[in-house]
Amino acid sequence: MIKAVIIGFSHMHCNEIALYISEEPNTELVGIADVKSDLEPIHAYTYTPAWNLENVRKNYCSNYYGDYREMLDELKPDIA
Repeated sequence: MIKAVIIGFSHMHCNEIALYISEEPNTELVGIADVKSDLEPIHAYTYTPAWNLENVRKNYCSNYYGDYREMLDELKPDIA
């Protein structure tokens, strides 16, 4: 089994990546983490970083890490 993680949710394609991973029988999305931004988050709109993160968290992987380095160290994924 290939262990995958997603780091960063600023681009809408992270949603497609999570979907593709979920459709691969030999791949599992084991963790997700966002990268801190200096910009004020906008929560009300589709495909904003906050929306992307919540969508992936809700539909594909609830194992969220506040620090991507901690996630990588703990999960030791095959691909990020």
